[in-house]
Amino acid sequence: MQMTSPELLKIAVNEFNNKQLVAGLEKFSFGLVEDPETEAGFESLLSESFKVPAGQSFYDDFPVWQSTYDTYKLRVVAKDESGRVIAGGGVRITDIHAPSGALPVAIIGAICTAQNFRGKGFGSRIVQFLIQWAETRKVAGIFLWGSEINLYGRLGFSACGRQYKILAKDLVFRADSGSSVSVSSEVRLGFNHSIFELMRRRSTGIVLRSRDEKWLGAHQNTEWVSLWSKSQCLAYLAIGRGIDLHETIHEWGGTSDSLQKLLQHAVALRPNLIMIGGVEEFETSFPIVKGCAKEIQFLAKICDPAKWLSGYRKGIEFVHDREDLRSLEVQWFGEGERTGGTKFEPLPIWFWGLDGA
Repeated sequence: MQMTSPELLKIAVNEFNNKQLVAGLEKFSFGLVEDPETEAGFESLLSESFKVPAGQSFYDDFPVWQSTYDTYKLRVVAKDESGRVIAGGGVRITDIHAPSGALPVAIIGAICTAQNFRGKGFGSRIVQFLIQWAETRKVAGIFLWGSEINLYGRLGFSACGRQYKILAKDLVFRADSGSSVSVSSEVRLGFNHSIFELMRRRSTGIVLRSRDEKWLGAHQNTEWVSLWSKSQCLAYLAIGRGIDLHETIHEWGGTSDSLQKLLQHAVALRPNLIMIGGVEEFETSFPIVKGCAKEIQFLAKICDPAKWLSGYRKGIEFVHDREDLRSLEVQWFGEGERTGGTKFEPLPIWFWGLDGA
């Protein structure tokens, strides 16, 4: 359920005040990012922790966490006795596409701790609170991106999701795909409303709403390339993000033939581009080439197994309802006949590059 900012802050403050602090952290204060000074301290620590180049900001690559943009999120920090922000993190509530309809989920990100305070429990204390707060919002699951698998494993997260990663120039284009692109087509640079409308038609990743257009367009280090015919946007690509996803195409869409033509254009200029995508996305627009690398995409914590079973009942034929589901790995029939047995594989969930945190 969506709440206004004052309601959200009031509930969060009460929850903070009712929590017992971790032993040894009593002299530090935990609170919300809700004033300009705390906002500046949080931004500075994020930029320092993620080694952002001088003169740039963490928010240049992750604007969704900035207070400027209207997203359903909560950000918390820890301060030392002088009032300096020494740790912080955030969680946002959104929906993701599933075969049977949208599912409410939480995404945790912007986790940071000052160098001198690492290993003392600040980060885990903040993540634990963000998890608890997200669970009270009745989400189906919580997602985050991080390499500390042992730490997050103790908090109930497991490695999940699959994505394909391939050199864009190695994609095998369908021989029977004719081009519907007129000779008057042109390539344009930059994010625009037409690209956003194409993104809203996607059947995977987060469910985009009108308010999401502003923060998506605020990515300072992401290059947007689109193919147009007259006044119609036919396809788009998004390349890179300063902190990560270097030379990587992580957002793409449009008609198959137009997308392939745009990709050929991009590869001709930058032959080392990498392309990532989910199973459904590649199979819809491109054939999967032999030897394509598969990667785990994210860490997930299941909060409501019944919601996942319901949300994916149309997409996968389950062997049985696993009400004790604790990870996004389910038992289902493989591509062969039923007599071939069953196997455990991740649910076909995919977060687009700018969906994650």
